[in-house]
Amino acid sequence: IGSGDICIAVALLPMLPALFICGAIVHVIRGMDDLQRKLQFEALAIAFTGTALLTFAYGFLEGLGFPRLSMFAVWPLMAGLWVIGVLIGRFRFG
Repeated sequence: IGSGDICIAVALLPMLPALFICGAIVHVIRGMDDLQRKLQFEALAIAFTGTALLTFAYGFLEGLGFPRLSMFAVWPLMAGLWVIGVLIGRFRFG
C-alpha cells in the first residue's frame, strides 16, 4: 500500500458514519405511516430532480466562464430543496 492509498483511505474515513446515517434515515422512513412516507418521497423527488437540473444548468454556465463550484455545494442545495419539498408537501397534504 502506497502513501497515496493511505491518504485516500484517511480522506474517506468520514464516509463511514455517513453510511450509518443513511441506514438511520431508511429506518425512520420505514417506520412512517403511508402519508408521511408519500410526503417524504415527493420531497426527495423535488430535491433530486431540482439538484440535477440546477447542477446540470450550472455546468453549462461554467463553460461561459462562471466559477467552478466544489462538489460540497451539492449537498446544501439538495438539503434546501428537500426542505422546500417538505414544506410544499405539508401544505398540500396538511
